[in-house]
Amino acid sequence: MPRSDGRVVIGSTLEDAGFDKRTDAATIQRLHRAAARAVPALGEARLHEDWAGLRPASSDDLPILGCTAIDGYFAATGHHREGILLAPATAQVMTELIRGTPLSFDIAPFSPARFSA
Repeated sequence: MPRSDGRVVIGSTLEDAGFDKRTDAATIQRLHRAAARAVPALGEARLHEDWAGLRPASSDDLPILGCTAIDGYFAATGHHREGILLAPATAQVMTELIRGTPLSFDIAPFSPARFSA
């Protein structure tokens, strides 16, 4: 992905690493080689930085949306890789929930209460 400052971002990988944000040199090299195969000029590109981000996921791989046991505290998390794709729907339904207006769709399957014993 080209950036406005002339740099190019290549990536990415996905692994279940818990909260470990270390990167792996072999994986970085593999990504660089793959980018160079697609765009040969990138073969000469210098690595400026590498990084790892965390994508929160729930134990059942579904987002967590809704009211919590704490009055006035709402949850909208656990979207994992789908966060950017689900952001508009999440924003809409959470706005409706917080305002107390009818919900556009049933969020019961995503309730934080599903994790209560």
